[in-house]
This record gives sequence, structure tokens and C-alpha cells, in this order.
Amino acid sequence: MRNFAQRLADHARMNLLTRTQQMGAWGILILVGYQTRWAAMVLIVFIVLTIIFAHNFWTMEGAARAANQAHFYKNLGLIGGLLFLIALGSGRCSLDHRFSRS
Repeated sequence: MRNFAQRLADHARMNLLTRTQQMGAWGILILVGYQTRWAAMVLIVFIVLTIIFAHNFWTMEGAARAANQAHFYKNLGLIGGLLFLIALGSGRCSLDHRFSRS
């Protein structure tokens, strides 16, 4: 019989795998240009939650603060790119554009 800590670690790994697959699915939607604006909005919400709960550098000190601050600013850059995608749309080579012409 496995102990509680091992089961908890297995659950955490499965949870991380599930979230990674979901974010990958939204990224693929953006890549092919299908429902691009909605996918970008979902990713923005996920990134904002990641900033608040995972990269809260303002509560850290030392090397951890510097590393999480770098991730914080990287995530802000990703949000900026996703906002451009929401504003400008997916472009001519996307499934959204192809379906809208039909």
C-alpha cells in the first residue's frame, strides 16, 4: 500500500499534466487560427492566475525573487502578444478567415 505522500505526488503530477495538455490545446487553436480571440482570452486568464499564484516575486527574497521576477515579466510580454492577437485577429492564413469566406 502506497503512503499518502506518494499518492499526493502522483495526483500533483497528473494535475500538472492535465493543465499542460489544456494549455497546449489552446495554443494549437491559436496556431491554426481557429477561435483565436477566445483562445487568447483563455490564455490571458491562465497567465494572470499564474502570475498571481506562482510567480509572486514580491513576497520572495534572493535568487528566488530574481527568477520569479524574470518569469513575471516574461508572462507580461506573453499577455501583450495575446492582446495584439485579440485586437488584430488571426490573419489571412487561418481557419477563422477560411471559414468566414464560405
